[in-house]
Amino acid sequence: MFLNQTTQYALQVLIAMSRDTAKVYTAQELYGQLHVPLRYLRRLLTNLTKMGYTESMRGRSGGFKLSQDSKNKTLAEIINSFEPLDLHNSCFFGMVDCEHHHDGYCILHDPWQIYWKEIIWILQTTTLRQVFTAKKSYKKIVFLHEKIK
Repeated sequence: MFLNQTTQYALQVLIAMSRDTAKVYTAQELYGQLHVPLRYLRRLLTNLTKMGYTESMRGRSGGFKLSQDSKNKTLAEIINSFEPLDLHNSCFFGMVDCEHHHDGYCILHDPWQIYWKEIIWILQTTTLRQVFTAKKSYKKIVFLHEKIK
């Protein structure tokens, strides 16, 4: 995936917190699990709270926990909160006008289109809650992979 650093860190934090949604996590604890720079992590947790993805708890046993609404957010919705998810990414290399740069498309174009559509579908249909709890079947992707070989 071509995601910026903040989006990757946000997904890592939310996915880590989704393993135990009742638990209150400290920034230090998440830092120990994820190795996201601590100052960056604290700022990110504050932003996630402002965005409604987490709730902050003050006091001696304070920290952050996943909000109830976040559990049902799809991965695509979360990504779109931080950066636009390009639903029509036409070039593996990220070129805006792929065909004009190469006198036609490069050899990666067609296989990338197939995989990109599958990746988008997965992100749009998988909620944060499902990342570790659901047993989704992605046989279609395996089939496409075998077909491309």
